[in-house]
Amino acid sequence: DGVKGWITLNEPWVFCTFGYCTGQHAPEITDQPGVHPNLAAHNALLAHVRVVHIYRTEFKPNQQGEIGISLNCEWMEPMNNSPRDKRTWQGALDFGVGWFADPIYFADYQNNLSCFVCLWCVFVAQQRFVAALSACRMRHVVGNRLPEFTEEEKTLLKGSTDFFGLNHCA
Repeated sequence: DGVKGWITLNEPWVFCTFGYCTGQHAPEITDQPGVHPNLAAHNALLAHVRVVHIYRTEFKPNQQGEIGISLNCEWMEPMNNSPRDKRTWQGALDFGVGWFADPIYFADYQNNLSCFVCLWCVFVAQQRFVAALSACRMRHVVGNRLPEFTEEEKTLLKGSTDFFGLNHCA
């Protein structure tokens, strides 16, 4: 009962992208880079909310601790003030943090989240640059490759963190 701070997942972007897209981490799945990272991320978020629910109902009343998630973000700035560079910059931040934070704070993937989620992996695997893709709308581009949350899952997701952990390595 001495531990008061709990993290459900540490940097899920890393294991979803590198494990289910590029193959740099286990389980080294690379055959469907536009599908598997989305499924892994979706399931990671569902695992997060289930653990939060268990902690809050079974342990928090006695422990009085907090539970959250720790995301990673590679900070960047637009190369210049052009609309294209600003969209690219925002899209990169949306993909880096919003892919996981948006469902936790807004109960679903947000419309401003860029299509990097499905296309970044495909292009990285082919060693191509994706800057021009950042203005795409996630649902429009990803379609049914991005799973839907049920209404019950959305209810559990929204507010499923007592704190926001952010890892940043320079």
